[in-house]
Amino acid sequence: MVKDKDAFNSQFDQTVKTPLTVNRNHVFDSRQTVITVGPNNYRFPFDTEELIFALDDVNPKSLKAQAIKFKPTLMEADSCSVCRRPKDEFKKKIAQCDFCALFGCADCVNKVFPFPQLDREDGTQNFGVVCLTCETKLHINTVTSDILHALSKAELRAEARERRIEQIAKEQSLAQNQVSLQRRSLDDQIAENKLKTDKMTFKIAQQQTKITKCEQDNSQIQRHIDLRRMERANKDDIISQLKREIELT
Repeated sequence: MVKDKDAFNSQFDQTVKTPLTVNRNHVFDSRQTVITVGPNNYRFPFDTEELIFALDDVNPKSLKAQAIKFKPTLMEADSCSVCRRPKDEFKKKIAQCDFCALFGCADCVNKVFPFPQLDREDGTQNFGVVCLTCETKLHINTVTSDILHALSKAELRAEARERRIEQIAKEQSLAQNQVSLQRRSLDDQIAENKLKTDKMTFKIAQQQTKITKCEQDNSQIQRHIDLRRMERANKDDIISQLKREIELT
C-alpha cells in the first residue's frame, strides 16, 4: 500500500501513461509450444503457421483433393497419427484427415469440422473430416485468436486512454498558463492601482499641508486685525476723553 500521496500519484501516472503492448510473436512460440492430445496425452507441436490454419477446403495432399479413391492400403504409416495404435488393429477402419492429410483410426478421425478460412471463390464455409489432433489445434487457435483480439481491443483502449490523458494534460497546461497570465495581469493592475493611490495620497497630503498653512496664515492675519482694532478702540477712547476735557475747560 502506498501511504505517501505524491508517491501514489507518481505510480498512478506511470501506470495510466504506460501503453499496453503485446508481442504476439511470443504468445505462442511454435518452436517451443506443444499440445497433448487423446487419452494417452501424446505430445504434438503447435505451430500457428501450419497449413491447416490457412485452409478453405480439403488439404491438397489428401486423396480426396487428388480425386484418388480411398483404399486402406494407401496408408503408408504403421500406426494412427493420433493415438499411435498399430495399423493392424484398425486396418478396416482407416480414415484420412482433410486438414493435415494424415491417416488414423476411425476413433481419432471421425468428426466434421469447418475449415478456418472461407472459400476463396464464393465465400462459403466448407467442412471436412478432422482428426483429434487438428481439431484440438483449431480449437486452441480459435481461443488464442479471441485472446489476441481482446488484447488488440485492450491496446486500442489503452492508446485511446493515453491520448485522452495527453489531451487532458495539454488542456491543464493551457489552463495553468492562462491562469498565470491572468494572475500576472492582475498583479500588474494591482501594482498600477497602488501607484496611483500612492500618488493621490501624496497629493492629498500636499493639499492638506497647504490648507493647514493657509489656516495658520489666516489665524495670524485675524490676530493682527484684532490687535489693530484694539489699538483703534484705545485711540478712540483717548480722543473721546480729550474732547470731554476740552469741553470742560
